[in-house]
Amino acid sequence: MYCRIKLPSGIGRVAVIHVLIFAVSMVRSCLEVNLCERTNKMKRLKKIIPIIVVAVIFGFIYSFFHISGREIRNVNRLSDECSVTVTVNDNGGRGEIQEYNLEASQIELLKNLLKENSYTRRLSSTITGVLPDKAYTILADWHDNGKTYLYIRILGSEYIEFEQFGGHFQKIKNPNFETELISILEN
Repeated sequence: MYCRIKLPSGIGRVAVIHVLIFAVSMVRSCLEVNLCERTNKMKRLKKIIPIIVVAVIFGFIYSFFHISGREIRNVNRLSDECSVTVTVNDNGGRGEIQEYNLEASQIELLKNLLKENSYTRRLSSTITGVLPDKAYTILADWHDNGKTYLYIRILGSEYIEFEQFGGHFQKIKNPNFETELISILEN
């Protein structure tokens, strides 16, 4: 039996690792000195431990809210082995519907667009404010009787929904996301 800890991604992971290495080295150095010096080191250690705990907690919180495109399930598997369909709904889903079946080069561009962007997790499942004019639905199927698929909904350049996050829309950090997606579809 083993314990598996999910480290934060990106900057958060590096910060947590450095803080843990520093904490271990401080504890180790306290144990190696004589008794007189040990009490002074322990006093310093008592001041440093809360800072270390706060830094670790901050790293985990950052990791929870920051979603890298590389963390999205099945995005790395996008290739010419699957069929990818993008449906575009004008007027927020109440207007004209256009459907695009992507070719291999377009699938690769879409894969890079999804992987290279980052997203911010939102705790609420509702979206407030004015909805964008266009909504996009991306469906990738690997033709294995529905066992593996990728379903993504995009609202303009602001919100994106991946099925692995339980129906919650994530905030897109790239303001040019929609224009890049349109250029892929028109390619």
